[in-house]
Amino acid sequence: MEFNTNEITLKFLANSVYKDEVNKNSEANIKLEKKEYNFYKKRVYRIIKDMMKNNYPNESMKNTHAILVKQIIQYIKDLDTAELIQKEYSEDLNNNNNNNNTVNENTTSMLTKDDIDEANKSMMKQSTKDFGTLDNFVNVKKIKLTNKIFLPKKKNLNIKTKQHKRKGIKKKNRKKEKQSVE
Repeated sequence: MEFNTNEITLKFLANSVYKDEVNKNSEANIKLEKKEYNFYKKRVYRIIKDMMKNNYPNESMKNTHAILVKQIIQYIKDLDTAELIQKEYSEDLNNNNNNNNTVNENTTSMLTKDDIDEANKSMMKQSTKDFGTLDNFVNVKKIKLTNKIFLPKKKNLNIKTKQHKRKGIKKKNRKKEKQSVE
């Protein structure tokens, strides 16, 4: 793909009025790129195979290929690392679940309800203050409205009648039209 300054300027800095035109151009470029990809596919594969065998057509292709290979290797390393971490994590979860089940079975059979309540009280801070409600601190004055508020009701109007179909349209004199034609 060729670097086009005007296209990039229109895409990022132009008014939103030009978005449709930029999108049309980008869609056309995508279709063109797909056609070119299909057209040159076999030649590209052949050149890549040659480059993997250290047969580079020119120096710029060598540098580009080196960058591509580094990126691919980094991607593969990331995938492998993530897979190993996930496998290790799932094994740890399975081990912890098995250990927790055995610990829970042993501890719950030994502890009574009183022991659990006592442990909760010793761990949690007990509040001795009584907190008042807002009603104790605020004087509330109630105002009674004497006038009823009139709320409008929604009317069901049928405006799709024959009268409304031709309302405001002048009737044509057909007799005058027939006389002028003859």
